Amino acid sequence: MAIALLLAIRRRVPLIASVLILAVVGLIWNWAIPGNWSCGVFIEYWVHFALRSGLFFYSLSIYGEACSLHIRSLDHAIGDGLRGTHAALAWFSRE
Repeated sequence: MAIALLLAIRRRVPLIASVLILAVVGLIWNWAIPGNWSCGVFIEYWVHFALRSGLFFYSLSIYGEACSLHIRSLDHAIGDGLRGTHAALAWFSRE
């Protein structure tokens, strides 16, 4: 992520491009090596991070600064929904 921030500052590469690239790499990683384990790279979590950050900044761009309390509530609701979905998928995919 530090490299992505440096590219955004120095080369004017949009940060969303770096996040999307890491999300695609994470999606491929999750597809190629399924399972609930972490190898220390944490690339398997980038799909979730990209989805949540994209939804959060999309809601931020729609509602603006005037509704910061509603944005925080929306962010918590999105996070709770993603955690619930993850728990349900983990429960259904158990052996």
